[in-house]
Amino acid sequence: MLKVLEFVDGASKQKLREILCYHLYRFILLRETSQIELIRPKRLSLPQFEDIISSLISTASGGRFPVFLVVATFAAIQTRFGLNWDIRVQGINVADSASGAGGDVTVVEDGRIVLAAEVTERRVDKSRVVATFDTKIAPCGIEDYLFIIKENDDIAAAMDQARRYFSQGYEVNFVEIKRWICAVLAVLGAKGRAAFVDELTNSLSAEDVPVALKQAWNDVVLRLTSGEAAS
Repeated sequence: MLKVLEFVDGASKQKLREILCYHLYRFILLRETSQIELIRPKRLSLPQFEDIISSLISTASGGRFPVFLVVATFAAIQTRFGLNWDIRVQGINVADSASGAGGDVTVVEDGRIVLAAEVTERRVDKSRVVATFDTKIAPCGIEDYLFIIKENDDIAAAMDQARRYFSQGYEVNFVEIKRWICAVLAVLGAKGRAAFVDELTNSLSAEDVPVALKQAWNDVVLRLTSGEAAS
């Protein structure tokens, strides 16, 4: 330790910067190889679900949390009502042309696309709706397309364009992610909400999910459940 301190004391600013970057790099490697045991709550109230969803979608995740939440919602619907759905998820960083997907999440039944959903944190304007229709909706023959947005921004122009496609036999709709998920969970009952948690934690437990996201889930669940126990 004394030798290290002596070296650091006599090092230049550039050398100190390199040492610090290396230590940060080693710390990240150590963190990412650590095993995080996910908390799997057996029972949550609707207000707790609202808090969890708000916390997760406000956490920087490179788009992963919103997609995980949407997939878990569709999976909960499928499980609760015993639907013959095949829920296909496009990779986070995979181009549409490479994946051949109709959306970020595509629901297929008997080989036919029932619904395709685009999960986005960016504002949806008219040009984006037109581009999505030209590149995905029309070529894939998707009759029901859903934009799942983070916030209810000014989408009047986008909705006006969607009404034009409706007259052509295509339904393009918009829902705010938190309101949509909470509304679905409210009608699925306890079994459906349990299926939602199971699917969400299964997605988070994948090896390619960063440890920071797993810890973010544990932190928010622990905060809610510990507060409930204390009361």
